[in-house]
Amino acid sequence: MRTLLVLLHRHIGLATALFLLMAGITCSILAFNHELDEWLNPVFYLATSEGERLPPGDLVDKLQNEHPRLQVWYMKYPDDVGHTALLAAVARTDPSTGKPFAEPNQVFYLDPVNGEQKGLNPVGS
Repeated sequence: MRTLLVLLHRHIGLATALFLLMAGITCSILAFNHELDEWLNPVFYLATSEGERLPPGDLVDKLQNEHPRLQVWYMKYPDDVGHTALLAAVARTDPSTGKPFAEPNQVFYLDPVNGEQKGLNPVGS
């Protein structure tokens, strides 16, 4: 009986260690989510226009006017010249039904100088 319990303990311990190792590796990769996304999608993050950048509120208004069924809930305005602004948008509530419009959550990448859309990443359905 003791031999069986020792063997069971060893295998369960090794399986748990493997699970914790995989969890640790994948979570540490997620810490570099922005850097990996910029490496995989460089076009989304490159703003080529030159000039004075628009205020953040103007970018939000421009996006919401172009997509009236969406509202911006998060924005990351770029610190560096040559980077795009990231705006995350969710569906607005349809006043006739009281439920959200059938629009997926989306992340837009806009040039901060002219508001031109450089990329789009649909997040959900």
